[in-house]
Amino acid sequence: METPLPGLDLLIGDAGLGPIFEPFGLPRRRAQGAGGDPDAIESYKAMLEDLPVAVYAVDTIGRLTFFNKAAAQLAGRKPKLGEDRWCVAWKLLRRDGTVLPHHEFPLAAMMRTGQAAGWVEVIAARPDGRQIPLIGFARPLHDESGTLVGGMNTLIDITDQKATEAKLDFLNHHDLLTEIPNQAAFDHCLDAMLGEPGQEQPFALVSLDLDNFSRVNEMFGRRIGDEALRRLGARLNRLHPVRCFRPGGDNIFMIIPGGATQDFVRRMLEELAAGWRHDLTALNPTLRVTFCAGIAYHDQAGETATALVASAKAALKRAKREERGAIRFYDAEKDRLNRDSGLLMEDLRAAIGTDALSLHFQPLARQNGAINGFEALIRWNHKVHGRLLPNDFIPLAEESGLIIPLSAWILRTACLEATGWGNGLRVSVNLSPVQFEHPGLAALVRDILAETGLPPDRLTLEVTEGVLIADYAQAMGILSEITALGVAIALDDFGTGYSSLSYLHEFPLSEIKIDKCFTLALGLSRRSEAIVRSVIELGHALGLRVVVEGVERHDQMLFIESTKCDLVQGYLIGRPLTGADSKKLIDSDTLAAVGP
Repeated sequence: METPLPGLDLLIGDAGLGPIFEPFGLPRRRAQGAGGDPDAIESYKAMLEDLPVAVYAVDTIGRLTFFNKAAAQLAGRKPKLGEDRWCVAWKLLRRDGTVLPHHEFPLAAMMRTGQAAGWVEVIAARPDGRQIPLIGFARPLHDESGTLVGGMNTLIDITDQKATEAKLDFLNHHDLLTEIPNQAAFDHCLDAMLGEPGQEQPFALVSLDLDNFSRVNEMFGRRIGDEALRRLGARLNRLHPVRCFRPGGDNIFMIIPGGATQDFVRRMLEELAAGWRHDLTALNPTLRVTFCAGIAYHDQAGETATALVASAKAALKRAKREERGAIRFYDAEKDRLNRDSGLLMEDLRAAIGTDALSLHFQPLARQNGAINGFEALIRWNHKVHGRLLPNDFIPLAEESGLIIPLSAWILRTACLEATGWGNGLRVSVNLSPVQFEHPGLAALVRDILAETGLPPDRLTLEVTEGVLIADYAQAMGILSEITALGVAIALDDFGTGYSSLSYLHEFPLSEIKIDKCFTLALGLSRRSEAIVRSVIELGHALGLRVVVEGVERHDQMLFIESTKCDLVQGYLIGRPLTGADSKKLIDSDTLAAVGP
């Protein structure tokens, strides 16, 4: 391109393009030493022309004085020397798509300050309608005397980079199978809806769950199951202005903006079900899948996202309980219990790993009062309900799957606390049956022991008979792996379930704990006394340690002293203590006398 600006060497020296030559193998030096030799100037001019990045220059009032081929290609037009101002592009846009005025062009801003402007992101609008995202680096040009005579800009097309960023953003905020937004997108959208000022009409939140969808994969295979979900996703993506989200599994959330009536929502869901049913029939004539839906309206100013989701899920739970394919709207009278449970579950999710949860430790002692160890018992200091005991929230944790991270926290915290006890004292931790449904339980125990430094022979894990009967082979395998680590297994609440003697014979148990329902009648019922005495003798014959739970009265203790029971636990022996108080008890070496 011809340039009316004398001194093209300014563009190719250290003050101009010199710094960007090196990555392309071009010499970083000015065309000097030849006294402005025309051949040298032309040589560098040719380099500029063929440079694979867009380069152009302007004078002090912004008139275009030079551009190379890459600049013209990027602009989608032939720029006009001496006429175009501040840029080779037809027009520049901000990142939000608004037109950038001339005085805000990077070169214009640079010219006012005389300082280089770092990599600035803009959008070049081309005459053909295309919009090209760019980053530019504007630098000043000075003559030999140091006088500012113009500026130059280097532009790089970042279309591919933006496409990659968009793809990553899509992957981060969408379910890959159905291509509908995921949990993160749902949380963001719901928070935005609830925080929207002047929300005059309530919007509806739908919690949708597929009925027994796991059986589709079992009966028809994963390929058919995935395709069924894709077709549902395609229909959900066409529901405008409804926003649909798949947090995971068989759950779908739908946000219906505006004042959608119950009739409208019900009709929309019924049409969705009918359309999907048609898709499934085309996929496989014998494929039958329905979904249930629970709907809650945001019609109370200031209602939280957690409360709204809990209300929709409470209605869904009632729908699933009543019939397949049911659609139910939240009813405060009918759904309050489920809603409160849902809120409590979300509070528990937030509490895990915080100081809202704590462990108390109930002592286990020999008959002479010497402490043998402690059982770890969780407590939850709820911000509204106060102190909650395990029975208040463990069933919810098991139902929701939160028992997995919660149990890991309990085990880690208990082992860490026990490392400070000394004297070889043991710690007992309860395992949930749900943990046996997930792989890696033995590995979790191994890793926590290694992390905390607690010797394996100081840990006892308590299981109930329900664990043993749910899946014999799996339970046997997991318990065998755990005992191979050197950890003891105790059978808790013995006598309250099936109490099959085969458990004591076949499973790798080290201890049995006689349930307090038998202890309650000690000193009052000769039959209960006979049962407890027999279980103790049987346990010892099998080489098992025996613990009697629930000892609260002196007459119970009198009977126990007449047996060879190994350990005693209950309020008469000691109530659950905080970690600090348990250490004080340990330092006293023995419990207070437990006799009459």
